[in-house]
Amino acid sequence: MPDPTNAAARRRAVERWSAVAREKWRAIAPDAPERLVGPGSPIFRCQPNICDALCCGAPYLAGTSERDIAGLREAGEETIHFLDIDPGELTELFDQGQRWSQIVTLRQESGRCVFLQDERRCGVYGQRPDGCALFPYRIVFVPREEERIAVTIDSVEAMDRSVRIALGWTAGGGGFKGAAAGGLPEYVPLVLRDMSCPGFTEAPMGSEDYAALLERIWELDACTSHAWPCDRHEHLA
Repeated sequence: MPDPTNAAARRRAVERWSAVAREKWRAIAPDAPERLVGPGSPIFRCQPNICDALCCGAPYLAGTSERDIAGLREAGEETIHFLDIDPGELTELFDQGQRWSQIVTLRQESGRCVFLQDERRCGVYGQRPDGCALFPYRIVFVPREEERIAVTIDSVEAMDRSVRIALGWTAGGGGFKGAAAGGLPEYVPLVLRDMSCPGFTEAPMGSEDYAALLERIWELDACTSHAWPCDRHEHLA
């Protein structure tokens, strides 16, 4: 995805909207069991030997999308072996137009994901569901004029545009499939991290690190929750 020509302007936009996100989070959930991520937050590095692959066991059940399942099938995995749902029920869900469900999760054995290998490595890392790739992060949206997390949003384009503005992208500057950035966003995107994950031990992230993280987290979430095109599943579109 191409960067705007004015890197300094993009950095200022990222810093501005990350500061707005901090104010929103401070007003909404100062005592929540999650932490807001922004410039200055420690960078994440997976440390499975410390947490014993916490994200690959209950209660972290990653929801799977139709694209996730197609990717795993393409990699040679049989649905009946990796999903905690009957293939017939899955087909019925997709026939009804449902493309993602927290109920449709990877199967577990003895409380661990069936794909968890020796030395706590993922056996399908390149094709792991977007929900797995998102952990330990998630993205939420707060209306610009309010102090509450939006539970439902009718327009994914409005969320996309808000992310584009928070990233400092200009009209025609590339990016996701929504409307061009410009003006004021309808929402403020907030990236949150799971406090139980011990992997946040690296150096503080800068504005560029945060922008790259926000871009990646939104692309994963937009794909999983809204069936938008993404680089990981482009060949499955």
